Amino acid sequence: MLTIKKISFDNIYYIGINAKLDKDNRVLYLNLNDEEFKKVFNCYYEELKDNFHILNKYKKCYIIDENDVFYSCFGCIWGFSRQDFFSNIKIYTAPIDIILENKITNEKLDDIKVTGIALKTSYPLYTDFKFHIANFNMNYDKEKRIFVSKTKGDDKYYINLSIKSKKLFKFKTLSKIIYSVLEMFFLILGDIPQLEMITLCDDDSEFILYRELVDKYHQRKRLNPKNEIIGDITPTTINSKTIREFIQFRNNTNIIFDMLMIDMNSNGYLEIKNSSLLQLLEGLSKTIGPIKDENFRKILAFYFKSNKSTNFILSRRDKKETNVGNSADTDYVFIIKGTGHRNYLSHLDVNTRREVFVKIENNYAYWKLSLCARLYILDYLGIIIDKKLVKQLLHSIDKWAIDKHFRYKV
Repeated sequence: MLTIKKISFDNIYYIGINAKLDKDNRVLYLNLNDEEFKKVFNCYYEELKDNFHILNKYKKCYIIDENDVFYSCFGCIWGFSRQDFFSNIKIYTAPIDIILENKITNEKLDDIKVTGIALKTSYPLYTDFKFHIANFNMNYDKEKRIFVSKTKGDDKYYINLSIKSKKLFKFKTLSKIIYSVLEMFFLILGDIPQLEMITLCDDDSEFILYRELVDKYHQRKRLNPKNEIIGDITPTTINSKTIREFIQFRNNTNIIFDMLMIDMNSNGYLEIKNSSLLQLLEGLSKTIGPIKDENFRKILAFYFKSNKSTNFILSRRDKKETNVGNSADTDYVFIIKGTGHRNYLSHLDVNTRREVFVKIENNYAYWKLSLCARLYILDYLGIIIDKKLVKQLLHSIDKWAIDKHFRYKV
């Protein structure tokens, strides 16, 4: 907790205060008597009861800590508590949207001009990710250069990703590039690195950004013991061409990749994850794929029977021919269950309940569906995978199925 000695709401008049700042959780705490409260918020505490709209003009503030470091705080929502009329007023914020350390600005974050952005990220020491990440740097274009490096800490491997430019660009411009690199790490390795720190720089100084970490960038609390690595982080896989194509892919498919990241990084019910992954595969087919037929079973057949980048995912147990509903038509049991699962949980179609993934089938299906989505996207982007690693991953899934005496319930 940092000790804060001054606050301002206009960056002109600063008021002495008794406050604390929790930077990691982005919460500001004040402890004021009545006169101090009046001085800070320009009204008495009792006057707020019927006039909370007054606080609308205090959503942005500037503070100075005991070491004379400045902070710009945007998106402050204030709360208050008081035991009795004679006690001090306890004031606190909800998590502040954005805090910029060592930077005073009135601009929106996306509009702030910078010459570089650095992401300090990490993976646990016990994982194998470090062995698949090279140290390298490369030109993104004539003005921007990207750097990837790793260092060993006491309990983590730190992966540093940064973009530097010769001239000032809006934060929005450079962040789109470097966050795309971070997302490509996830696509290739199967797990997102933990985002530890975001540092920005301009012509004059460096400053640190604290902001809400959205769900898709949350590292899994439990990393899967079966590494889902299917390639390496090198200039061959991540370069100017593949980054640009990845950004274009993101533009063409809207939120589909966000859904993939959230499905794989969250700890929700596998039944729901699988439903989302199935819809995701349908979305990929209808946006960038050749099969746009409304018949979902045909879309799954494209991925698991005919498409060269994904048709080897299913094992012999998945290809067992099973009747489609009450008809004489048959198809792979995995495809039939995938179709029913999508219909049941997407449309709550109770008639398909027996043709869905149940119990440990959901664990098994999740690995196959998420791998299918990743392989298809990587192939679309022209990013080379390591076939040996993919084979090892499929072998580990098959071994899990054998150890669990896995059988489809039909």
